Amino acid sequence: MTHYELFQVPVEGGSLVAGRWGAGPTVVVASHGITANHRSWQTVGELLDERSGGQLSLVALDHRGRAGSAATPGTYGLAQHADDAVALLDHMGVETAVFTGHSMGGFVVANAAERHPDRVERLVLVDGGLPFAMDLPGGLTPDALDDDAIEVIVQSVIGPALDRLNQRWP
Repeated sequence: MTHYELFQVPVEGGSLVAGRWGAGPTVVVASHGITANHRSWQTVGELLDERSGGQLSLVALDHRGRAGSAATPGTYGLAQHADDAVALLDHMGVETAVFTGHSMGGFVVANAAERHPDRVERLVLVDGGLPFAMDLPGGLTPDALDDDAIEVIVQSVIGPALDRLNQRWP
């Protein structure tokens, strides 16, 4: 049976609730979707622990404004959630981790990778809203696109949704 631990992560203005499945040395930080909480990763955490022979552990926060972290004061949005994920690593004394996110959590961990590239070992996005297998005009490949072109594609595909996800809440 997989070990599960519920703990608090100190952040500015309070603390966030986090859960950890397994006790392996390689850490996977998991970020939940907009209507979920850290428990949405329970099955994944248990399977990672079991199938890795105890070499992996999965940790996940309840993001600000959700579940056990609902009362944490301050404004928050994707950037704050990303910084909170790194605060989780700091609290655990972990330098780098694999980051994974589902739905809104995919945007959170992508922000974490952009804001804290030295802390993100690998990035796994699960149903984050971007159609990576899209056909590009003129036979272009994703590797041929510069940052500006990628930004145009992202904005045209998910612009309104990204605007909503980027909202900051008081």
